Amino acid sequence: MRKFIALSLSLMATFLCTILTFDVVAQETSAESFDVVVMLDGEERKGKVKGITDDLIKFVYAGEDLQYEFKKSDINKITFSSGRTQTFNEAVSDNEMATTAALSAAERKGIVAVLPFTVVTNDPGIMTEELGLLVQTECASIISEEARMLTVQSTRTTNANLAKLGITDLNTVDPSELAAMIGAEFVVFGTFDVMHDGTHSYGSDVTTEKTKRDDGKKKQTTVSSGSSSTSIDYDSKVHLEIYNDQGQAVFTDAKEPFSGGPDSYGGPIKRIIRHSPWGSKG
Repeated sequence: MRKFIALSLSLMATFLCTILTFDVVAQETSAESFDVVVMLDGEERKGKVKGITDDLIKFVYAGEDLQYEFKKSDINKITFSSGRTQTFNEAVSDNEMATTAALSAAERKGIVAVLPFTVVTNDPGIMTEELGLLVQTECASIISEEARMLTVQSTRTTNANLAKLGITDLNTVDPSELAAMIGAEFVVFGTFDVMHDGTHSYGSDVTTEKTKRDDGKKKQTTVSSGSSSTSIDYDSKVHLEIYNDQGQAVFTDAKEPFSGGPDSYGGPIKRIIRHSPWGSKG
């Protein structure tokens, strides 16, 4: 009888241990099944990534059914439940953020921050946000080359500061306040217009006639050949506005490229900066 009781207790203990082990494993598996989206400000959002487009992440929070969309430009990285990590933007440390945002007027002197460009287009094939970031980067690079007496803030730092501050619409913020918040003496606002203006076709045709005898009779054959191509026409313009940390408009100008298109912004920006107070012709 005692052996039976001891055996029963042993089996029960084994059964309980098995249940507890299964519960712990289940909890660990459940906890590890989430994707973790890390924003540029360091915030972590747990759930499931449902899709990735050219500029958006589709996401469902853990325990919810509603699907949200996050901009790629606001995301540092995603750690998937599989363990794979995909980085979208390099994070800027809190110390770097605090340093740039807390600069005094004297410390901001000579620092230029180029803001993301606003892209205006009627072409649905153009991804305006991504193009705006490309033009921003090109503008910052040109200012660095043409105005060596100035320090151009990294566009990555500028964009991270804007994300940290929750600024998505630059038109709603006073230029003087914006300059102080992101740690710059000058802020550069830009607009790139790239309007689809129809298509243009051109080509050439060649016609030749050949004559030969067939059973004593003349036979004429006409042969035509040619080539043609079609190009898309754009009307493009770059507009720049430069403000200082006192809110004063230091310089404003607009230039058109010699040939319009989604990638025609470099030339106009260079001509504008050269004619600005910072440039060789200013």
